[in-house]
Amino acid sequence: MRKILILLFGLTFAALPGIGFAQHFSVRVTDPFARAAQAGQTGAAYMSLQGGPDRLVGIASDMAERVELHETIMANGVMSMHPVAGVLINPGVPTRLAPGGLHIMLVNLKRTLKVGDTISLTLTFERTGSVAVIVPVARAGAPAAPVRAGGHHAH
Repeated sequence: MRKILILLFGLTFAALPGIGFAQHFSVRVTDPFARAAQAGQTGAAYMSLQGGPDRLVGIASDMAERVELHETIMANGVMSMHPVAGVLINPGVPTRLAPGGLHIMLVNLKRTLKVGDTISLTLTFERTGSVAVIVPVARAGAPAAPVRAGGHHAH
């Protein structure tokens, strides 16, 4: 009987390390908006990402020929945009995709984006997976009113 108890005790603790690694990863998307733009031009979308730890590694939309993540950098008095491979989402620190910083580029829009329209984006994160986001279109050149958007997860 003692050997059986020792075996059961050992098996119980052998299973515990797996329990410690079971985590649910989640990124929440808030305040999404896109700028109004003409078909054939490049549009931009912005939002705030919270949660993590995670990393935004891809963006897709059927609204544009290509969708890219960019960062605006000011160097030697010259502002330029550069593509980035991904963005870290750190727990407790909102990551803003905003004009003049990190943002989503919608290259060669397939249709005109008018104020009041919405576009669909799918954000892909390393851990959270895919998050669908509905993005309202705001007037170009004006700050958008904050809009709360829920994203859902598809694993």
